Amino acid sequence: WLPLRRAHFTHDETGKAARLDRWAAVRGDRFQLGHGDFTSPPADAVTAYRGALTLPATAAGSHPSAAELPEPPTRPK
Repeated sequence: WLPLRRAHFTHDETGKAARLDRWAAVRGDRFQLGHGDFTSPPADAVTAYRGALTLPATAAGSHPSAAELPEPPTRPK
């Protein structure tokens, strides 16, 4: 397990031409995505295709415990 600290904001062709109300941002120690509602993005949001996002160094995270992980799906026989 490795914590995800860097990401790039991407979108499909609809986001490039038809819908410009999409953005990404860092909020505390998490990534946040927003789209829809024809609203303006927050001032610190990334709107450029492949725009870089980086979590602060304090957001190292930790491996989830076994109790937090979902059960694997069972296969039909």
